[in-house]
Amino acid sequence: SPDGRWLAAGGWGGREVKIWATDSGQRVQTITNLASPYACFSPDGQWLGVSDENDYIVCKTGSWEPVRRIRHDSGATIGFCPATGALAVRETMTAVRLMDPKTGETLAVLEPPGMEHVSNLFFSPDGARLAAMRTGAHDVLLWDIRAIRTELKRMKLDWPGPALPPAPAPQFRGTNFILDT
Repeated sequence: SPDGRWLAAGGWGGREVKIWATDSGQRVQTITNLASPYACFSPDGQWLGVSDENDYIVCKTGSWEPVRRIRHDSGATIGFCPATGALAVRETMTAVRLMDPKTGETLAVLEPPGMEHVSNLFFSPDGARLAAMRTGAHDVLLWDIRAIRTELKRMKLDWPGPALPPAPAPQFRGTNFILDT
């Protein structure tokens, strides 16, 4: 977890997610009946997201009680935006849904071009970009979440919740030139 209190682990071929208290090393919870689970904490530490081959499960940290279970048939990938706490899940083989983990409300559905399967989701540290690997296409899609939200805000369609931090000021990093003499 972001505060270092909890450790959660699951993995490919496994059947459970185990959760430990890091101060004592004691296992505090086991979530069972899963198929190749993956677990990640929200950036504020309030939620544990668990994905497996059949479901996305959002659990309240500490009680470990599931507050939301979302069935899917697309194989699982899941991640939290570090800046806003929005949860990204693969909704179908080719689409990504951003949602509020507390309410389950859909914030946006991102549909990439083509029909290649989205496999893994990763946010940039500032939450401004979401990368999605597409194994069949051998590429990575990069959504500019800041630009998407700016355009939605202009149209009065932006979702509620925290805004992304401002973009950093551009910095000149210099350029190396090689001159042939």
